Amino acid sequence: MMNVKTLNFCLIFILFLFIGGCAELQKSTLYYDNRIPLSRRYQARALEYEKINEPQLALYYYKIAYTFYPQNKDLEKKLNELKQKNLNEAEKHFQLGMVAYKNNESESAKKEFLITLRYYSEHKEAARYLKQLSAAPVYSSYTVQKEDTFKKISQDAYRSAKLDFFIAEYNDLDAKTRPNPGQTIKIPVVETKFIDLEPPPKIQIKTEETKPKKEIRGIDIEKELADARNFFALNDFANSLTVCEKILKFDPANTEAIELKNLANLQIGISLTNAKNYFQAIKVLNKVDSGFPGLDPAIANVKIGMIQEAETHYLTGVIHFNNKKYRSAILEWAKALTYNPNHQKAKEDITKARKLIKD
Repeated sequence: MMNVKTLNFCLIFILFLFIGGCAELQKSTLYYDNRIPLSRRYQARALEYEKINEPQLALYYYKIAYTFYPQNKDLEKKLNELKQKNLNEAEKHFQLGMVAYKNNESESAKKEFLITLRYYSEHKEAARYLKQLSAAPVYSSYTVQKEDTFKKISQDAYRSAKLDFFIAEYNDLDAKTRPNPGQTIKIPVVETKFIDLEPPPKIQIKTEETKPKKEIRGIDIEKELADARNFFALNDFANSLTVCEKILKFDPANTEAIELKNLANLQIGISLTNAKNYFQAIKVLNKVDSGFPGLDPAIANVKIGMIQEAETHYLTGVIHFNNKKYRSAILEWAKALTYNPNHQKAKEDITKARKLIKD
């Protein structure tokens, strides 16, 4: 049976989160206009939350917008400013919580620690003190599966990966590690209304071209788009891409799915380039629609990387050649040509080395 202390904590936690999530959001037409690029729509959404003092939600949408176009310096500056502002506010409320804690004002301390976590969800000290003050919140038991991470468990439990730290802290574990498969952990029962990760409701823009909403059978487009969007925000581009491809099988003209698919392929291509997997990077980037923002610089970086890789193999071949290891030299120069088929010196030196082998 739930004791009074536990019940009080749950009511306070739920009430606080409810209050944090119920401020009236002024929904701008810009955010819901499918004709506007996603980056601008997410910036508009972030600004709306910023105006009503919802820092985590504002930061969440700014991060998505920045992921779309990381070359946007103004957006990068805004993102860093908001991060710092949130950290400052978190520290201010944490110190207020500590004052209340030392004065044995437990309810005030709980409130301040919760506000701290709203501004900075990974504040471990606030989470630890909150746990101490909260006795034992209502929880459900869960057996960890092989593929589980704390973020995945949090996503499944709360429809948000942002409370991974809370689950880990409650079980005296580190959120940055993976829980052991077969391990039984406790998942606190909390409300998460302050994290609005639901897809935006569709608003028909009244123009001459407006058409009736198309009914899609066999798939919940809005839910799938929300999943794709959330995967993308968590940098899980592969899963975001999979969901987008699923959507496009049912609704080939879905503009948001098309844009997210392009963005996911672009980010995967960039990651492959950074890992020097140039051939696979080109293959993925070729799936991005021609003219898509960021595609040309990404392809240019792949080509630069391939030229550099070709030069590395060429110079290695020269070393082998000077040591009279002609076959090894030919092998390196052949590799150089796979990265740069126009490497004239590699072609000439292969011919030279083959003649020396015959002689």
